Parts: sequence; structure tokens; C-alpha cells
Amino acid sequence: MIWKASSDLARYHAVLHTIYGRLQQGLKQADWTEEKIKREHEKTAAALLRQGVKHESPIETGRPDKSSHTRFDIEGLNDSELLHLHSNLHSLYSKLSAGLVGTGWTIDQLITEHDDVVAQMTGRGMEHESPME
Repeated sequence: MIWKASSDLARYHAVLHTIYGRLQQGLKQADWTEEKIKREHEKTAAALLRQGVKHESPIETGRPDKSSHTRFDIEGLNDSELLHLHSNLHSLYSKLSAGLVGTGWTIDQLITEHDDVVAQMTGRGMEHESPME
């Protein structure tokens, strides 16, 4: 599979962790097996590394929490990817604020990630008018 953007690859990586976690809970996930997930995860982790994205979450951890989360090299994202990530952080913040659990993030972790993204946006001359509230 050829990935055009590290954000697409990272999303796929997170989905693999989510599916693996559900399999571990005994929930059938279409035609996914533990072995198939592990093979896909190995390929995806290698592709992340080729794109310069740090990867520290073995598939056996299930869905990674923020402390072992695949972290973008924010400086390496193009403007469109950076803005997309920023939008996703706001979306996740809304869900967490509404009481959604099981995301692997805390509000504090999300705010820290948002601050890092905003700093990068500001450094690129972008305006930011949407604080986390």
C-alpha cells in the first residue's frame, strides 16, 4: 500500500490498534484475525518509520494511550496536514468534554498536544482563534 500522507498512515495505524484491542475483548472484527493485524501492524510501523514518524506502540498494547501514542513529527507535516490534525484535536476535545471515554487521551494530554500544534501553526504565520475551552 502506498501512503500519500503520514496522517493517513497514522490513522490506519490507530485503527489497527483499535481492532486488535476489540479482538482481545472477544469481539469479532469482520475478517480480521490476530495474525493478520500483527502482519499489517508490522508493515504500517515500517512505513511510519520511513516517513520519519516515531513509533513506540507494539500492537499487543491494544489502542495506544498518549504516553505511547504514535506522534507526528509536527514540523514534518505540510500545512494541510497540520490544519487537519488541529481540527481533529478540537473534535476529540469536544468528545472528551462530553464524557466519551476509551479514547486513550486525557484532557490535559490533548491540551498539551494542541499547544504544540498551535505553536507550529504560529511559527508558520498561521492565525489561531480557536482555543480549547
